[in-house]
Amino acid sequence: MRSSYKIHTSTGEIYNGTKDLSLNEGGYEEFQESITTNFARCEYKEILLDSVAIIIRDDTIDSPLSIDLKYNYPYIKIHFELGGESIYTPNTSDGIKIAISKNQFNFFYLPVVDGTLSFINQQRKSLEIVISEQYIRNVFKSGFDQISGCFGNALAKHKPYKLFEHSANIPSNLLIIINEIVNCTFQQEIKTIYLESKVKEVFSYLFTIINADLVKKRTVLMSSEECKQVLQIERFLEAKMDESYTIKRLSLLFGINETKLKRNFKQMTGKPIFSYLTDLRMEKAKSLLINGQLNVSEVAYVVGYKNPQHFTSAFKRKFNCVPSDLKKRFFDGS
Repeated sequence: MRSSYKIHTSTGEIYNGTKDLSLNEGGYEEFQESITTNFARCEYKEILLDSVAIIIRDDTIDSPLSIDLKYNYPYIKIHFELGGESIYTPNTSDGIKIAISKNQFNFFYLPVVDGTLSFINQQRKSLEIVISEQYIRNVFKSGFDQISGCFGNALAKHKPYKLFEHSANIPSNLLIIINEIVNCTFQQEIKTIYLESKVKEVFSYLFTIINADLVKKRTVLMSSEECKQVLQIERFLEAKMDESYTIKRLSLLFGINETKLKRNFKQMTGKPIFSYLTDLRMEKAKSLLINGQLNVSEVAYVVGYKNPQHFTSAFKRKFNCVPSDLKKRFFDGS
């Protein structure tokens, strides 16, 4: 798959070029390079899995910078903007504008890429996951048509689609997965399996939103301030997962009545508060166990379990294996 681009720099210079993107069918490839030009300094990593491209960028640019893009293939991507801001403006009347600011994300499908990508900030970081249509169909198999909602309709009709009309703040559970992808240092054999599982976790989250039509409900029932409040509570729970909080205590801390707290949190995240917190703890525990620096009891304590047996039971319910088995799987019995 080939794309062409034309870069317009802040000094009025123009650069033309092309780039190939290969979504492998099986196998693993990784490319990493540092690029320095008179208008940008870029740290770029591209990891190719089975029909998935993971692109990690850390750029310093002479802003503003704009790039005219033309792709000869349909484009399906989830984009996490970790620093800076990117804005895609289509040249065609049936295209869609996609603006993503710092700490926001969006998921979109463009049957035709013909537009301008603009960068406003000097410093920017991003994680991008590009997939083929066949990949997402393989993940959800025969159930894809039943759960894909507006996204599936857009694919069938070759119409552009974006999950959020206005890009959403990245929730805490996705931030954990992002960090695990960006900082993954396993050997290739483990890394392939590990990153494939992380990508599937991301898309499981996205399709929970798509299937439940939470975006529409959120727009109707929750104000922007209420959304921000839920995001604050998410990040608070992530930072304080080693402590115990009741619904009553959280409602007092954040100045929201208990009924509204439970309703808004479940509507925005798709889960009740304590189910969400348990999942958060289990994902953190899995990451710590795979990292290998802590034993099972230490991991249990870090994620808020004073009784290791209670931790083991919760972990087994979530992942269908006990924590010690997970460590053995990655570290040959250590």
